[in-house]
Amino acid sequence: MRARDIMTRPVVCVRPDSTLTHAAVLLHDNGFAALPVVDADQRVVGIIGETDVIARRLRSGDGRAAVVAEAMTAPVFVLHPDETVAEVARQLLGRGLRSAPIVAAGVVVGVVSRRDVMRALAHEDNTVAAQVRYRLTDYFGQGRRFDVEADDGVVIVRGDFLDQAEQGMVRALAHIVPGVREVEPRPLGPAIVRG
Repeated sequence: MRARDIMTRPVVCVRPDSTLTHAAVLLHDNGFAALPVVDADQRVVGIIGETDVIARRLRSGDGRAAVVAEAMTAPVFVLHPDETVAEVARQLLGRGLRSAPIVAAGVVVGVVSRRDVMRALAHEDNTVAAQVRYRLTDYFGQGRRFDVEADDGVVIVRGDFLDQAEQGMVRALAHIVPGVREVEPRPLGPAIVRG
């Protein structure tokens, strides 16, 4: 899974000459922690977050309307749409960021937040298991039953396997699914001991 798969779009942005009040309304109404600041060509020139707005408002005492350019953080750290979710998580956590703009060819195309990463991680195991189950059913047919579990790239497939070759096929089919690191075929139900 990549940044492009989890990013928020369309992107809510502000211009450097927007008022801080306008930025505060957009942050509040959309539930964002930060907004990209873009120029007329949609190129990211900064980022404005809740902390920036509050700090600038506390410092402002001259009565004039402050603008985003006076409070934004620049330069801004950006990510590419092809970054893996793991790399997005590493970058956000390592830099202490709650969110970051996603930029392709110099233009902002999305925003990814820690919440987006959490949502992806929570659903990733279920998605991997469902994709493995689909591949097995597609290959073996509806008459075969496989129980599939996934946990952080490790897939356990329980089934009534005919032989080692069939277990090998299960491994091969499961490894096609992105995110699968290891596959463990296991018998379905308790082992039968014959005397």
